[in-house]
Amino acid sequence: MLAKWPVDYCGGSQTNEGDKKMTVIAAYTGTFDPITEGHANLIRRVSGMFDQVLVAVASATGKETLFSHEERIDMARESLVDISNVSVHGYQGMTVEFARNNNV
Repeated sequence: MLAKWPVDYCGGSQTNEGDKKMTVIAAYTGTFDPITEGHANLIRRVSGMFDQVLVAVASATGKETLFSHEERIDMARESLVDISNVSVHGYQGMTVEFARNNNV
């Protein structure tokens, strides 16, 4: 799990002290082939600790998978649809690039 403390400033949202509120984003990356109850349980617990959780489904270049990339993304979305601050993304390439591109 990747996290950056803080990632970004929320546009104009302020605390009583006049400081800008910080948004904390975490990324949970993997092939999720398939996503399991253990993965989902961890994501549910982590969702209460961060403002946003990005579940990043790797394309698994060089690794044979049981399900296609799109199927794995769809399964993860279906499993996590009820968690408002969790979003599922597919990605190819290096995890660090995914993190940079998504402000993690």
